[in-house]
Amino acid sequence: MRKIVFVLIVLALLLTGCGTLQLGSGQPASPTGGPKGLETRPGALDAVQSRLADALNMAMDDLTLQEYREVEWPDACLGLPNAGETCAQTVTPGYLMLFNTPKGVVEAHSNRSGNDFRYGPALEQGGDSPVVATWQRSGGFAGICQRLMLYADGGYLLQDCVKNRALAQGTLSGDSLSQLKDWIGRYQSFGWQKQNPPGSADMFEDQLSFNGQGSQAASAAQQEDMFNALAETVTILARQAQP
Repeated sequence: MRKIVFVLIVLALLLTGCGTLQLGSGQPASPTGGPKGLETRPGALDAVQSRLADALNMAMDDLTLQEYREVEWPDACLGLPNAGETCAQTVTPGYLMLFNTPKGVVEAHSNRSGNDFRYGPALEQGGDSPVVATWQRSGGFAGICQRLMLYADGGYLLQDCVKNRALAQGTLSGDSLSQLKDWIGRYQSFGWQKQNPPGSADMFEDQLSFNGQGSQAASAAQQEDMFNALAETVTILARQAQP
């Protein structure tokens, strides 16, 4: 399992009110199947591996596919929006891939054909846990971009997505981890976003992608409450990360 994982944080209660989750010391897709064997991998994955090697300035042989899963991304940004990017809330079938590289484990997201893909920064240590939530706030007068990623095993990564650097990472513990697992099993996947009009008080663009496996649909109000709960957690993490 991943000890230091890539991506978001902490979800609070959707039905009984959202609050900030407790973090252990130390951010989506709806799976349509478990980890797949590599014997008969789709050709789309070869296309992604080749393009990823070019993006990382590596030889294709330097990348080894560790695992892939068939997923349904809740938005057209494949669960990894860029700073200031507005993502169409369209379910996009695709793949989640983990590659071992000389720089660490890299997680790549693609559509089903492989002609559209995105990837995150390399992790020092890898694992087989998929992203279940991606929280992001960008814009404002200062032009910030913060992204929080949560993994199914409780790992989290908080990033400054303007400078593309990690601010905090670790794993959830106790009730926080139990709540996250409950959400994954209870709620369906969704994509939520809110863009405040120019000239408003904050001018932020807020986005949340959640990748659940449950049957219950979260209401729009519950989705926004979930975003706000994560915003409180991001504030705590950013404060802890300050020297």
